[in-house]
Amino acid sequence: CYLHALSLLTSLAVQIRYTIFIRESMIGDGKSL
Repeated sequence: CYLHALSLLTSLAVQIRYTIFIRESMIGDGKSL
């Protein structure tokens, strides 16, 4: 049970980090332009 919750949490954290990275990169491109 703990392992399943941990895997779900890690996958969620990776998704959030990935989306934040994409958003920051997009914002940076907009600022540079």
